[in-house]
Amino acid sequence: MKNIFAILTGILIGTLFFILFGALSASFQSPLPAGLAMSDPAYNPARVEATPRSSWVVTLTGIVLGAFLAGAAGTAISSAKKPWITSWIGALLSLWVFYGLFMVPEIPFWFDLASLAAYLLFTYLGGMVIREGS
Repeated sequence: MKNIFAILTGILIGTLFFILFGALSASFQSPLPAGLAMSDPAYNPARVEATPRSSWVVTLTGIVLGAFLAGAAGTAISSAKKPWITSWIGALLSLWVFYGLFMVPEIPFWFDLASLAAYLLFTYLGGMVIREGS
């Protein structure tokens, strides 16, 4: 039960950082042309096109930090202190990438690949820091 709680806590931490840094990066975006509603099919392509690279980097930084802290927290809380804890956290956080692929397919492919790598690698590294330190 403690291991399940550790995995869920890690997912929560990783998701919070992703959302917070995503909201921060939205402040770098220029406004869309007037009259473009979210229900308009042209909204997502226009939003992605208007997103500067710095905004993607800020969001990716949040993913990296969130994944690292998620792996560290999950390992610290778990009773097992094994790599499979961070593997589960990373795999479940990676679902955000697949969500983005289907819901906003206009997101640059480099960002999807970098996000997937960050979720998997940095959850493992966060857990490794805790395992090596104990």
